[in-house]
Amino acid sequence: HTYYHLIGYLIHSGTNITVIYDEYKNSNKSEFLAFLNNQIEKSIKSVNIVKLNYGKDNWMIKQVLTLFNIISTLHIDDVNIRFPFAKLKDPTNIWSLEHIHAQNSEGLKKSQYKSWLIDHKLALKRLDNEKHAKLIEQISAILENAEKNKDVIDENKFDQLFKTIIEIFTIENDHETDIHDISNLALLDRDTNSSLNNSIFEVKRNNILNKEREGKYIPVATRNVFLKYYTEYPMHLNYWTKEDRDAYVSKIKETLKLYLN
Repeated sequence: HTYYHLIGYLIHSGTNITVIYDEYKNSNKSEFLAFLNNQIEKSIKSVNIVKLNYGKDNWMIKQVLTLFNIISTLHIDDVNIRFPFAKLKDPTNIWSLEHIHAQNSEGLKKSQYKSWLIDHKLALKRLDNEKHAKLIEQISAILENAEKNKDVIDENKFDQLFKTIIEIFTIENDHETDIHDISNLALLDRDTNSSLNNSIFEVKRNNILNKEREGKYIPVATRNVFLKYYTEYPMHLNYWTKEDRDAYVSKIKETLKLYLN
């Protein structure tokens, strides 16, 4: 079970299986295990995970989060549960980095405005239907108007709504946090990722859980993030807070402590 996960990660990371097999033939069990751990350490040894930044460090962030998911799966007590490496190799199922909570509309296409507003209208209703009644009515009016105009939504009106809604779902003082560091990133397949593009935490959480109910594979650590599994006493289930981010990074460090320098 241990070898399956450690060797699987190394092969995924580009280590030649011949090198692994030669070491296996010429080592005892403890030496071979030490070799595997040492090779994994080399793959991320020089990394300071809190300094990794989306955009310039995407490859390394994916390496760290992939390893985090693999070791998290290894630590599950049930040995029948194994990380599905075939999912990583499937060319129709490309894996990418997802922002856990979005704070800007960059990359959001005009064709996605309507579905974004529908999802976030529901999120506002779940949060506080009465308090946000006026905003919900405003969204409904824009959606009704879009129905009459071939789903065209004015970009300026959408941007204003986007900023207002993001503000509601961002805890005070969390604006200062870097949305592009590893504390706000998770691993998802590209199709799921694109369908959740630029959504707030609450919308992403509901969509990811729905996809899992439908049988879609969600990496264990990504699922845990959206269930706030790493936060000991989560105060705000609808928000991704600094407390949640700190707990997430702490768990990554704890899980990968054997490999991080």
